[in-house]
Amino acid sequence: MRLYIPKIGISFHVPMGDVSEMNQEMDRQGRGGLGPSTIESRYVLEDVPFGLLPTELLGKISGNQANPS
Repeated sequence: MRLYIPKIGISFHVPMGDVSEMNQEMDRQGRGGLGPSTIESRYVLEDVPFGLLPTELLGKISGNQANPS
């Protein structure tokens, strides 16, 4: 994530901050993302239970837990 945050600031011309602050600034400027606008989207309803959860469980089983930082 450390390398991703400066890339967002440079690419989208927003002040450096955490990812949430930078995304909020892009939205204020009318350049918000094209992602889902509600929780009732395929990304949440399918990707989380069928992608993220199994990945997390496989990590636990193999002793390689995911590190969000």
